[in-house]
Amino acid sequence: MQYPQANINPKLLTFSRERMGYDIPAIAGKVPVKEERWVQWEKGEAKPTTRQLMKIAEKLDRTPAFFYLTEVPEEKEPLSEFRTIKSMPLDTASPKLIAAIREAKRNREQLFSFYESIKQTPQSVPQLKVLSGSVQEQANKIREWLGVTFEEQILLEQFIQCLNGMEKPAGSKRHLHHAVSIRGG
Repeated sequence: MQYPQANINPKLLTFSRERMGYDIPAIAGKVPVKEERWVQWEKGEAKPTTRQLMKIAEKLDRTPAFFYLTEVPEEKEPLSEFRTIKSMPLDTASPKLIAAIREAKRNREQLFSFYESIKQTPQSVPQLKVLSGSVQEQANKIREWLGVTFEEQILLEQFIQCLNGMEKPAGSKRHLHHAVSIRGG
């Protein structure tokens, strides 16, 4: 079956690839296409098929419609607000981390939109000073604010491991037992 070509804006392809932190060999391998073909797409010398566009959109954390925009939108760099220890800006990151940051920002916007729709203000997160106390003391403050005990945190981590390992037959009964005990079943 032959798929129609997608008449996308090549500038948006380059923009999205760079924003996600991919070089051409890496993204071409994920789609998968030859590097030369990807370069042709970015130069506007060739067009991906609609099926390829769906894969591109998935890998570059965009909707397929995004690539049909006439202009590159104004958008903050995904790492511009992300800080590390001692508030040093993060210059580079893996595509996986960039995708996680973009998802967190989308979730944050949706949460604020929800609070606005119910005419409430979300509770603010307490400020923690990086150099004020040990990591354990800061973890205790965060758990206290969340209303979670250390034991509950451990059970939650075991539950998450159980969910992540459900497809693995070895050891899943032990994890499933923990998951059931967390739920109270």
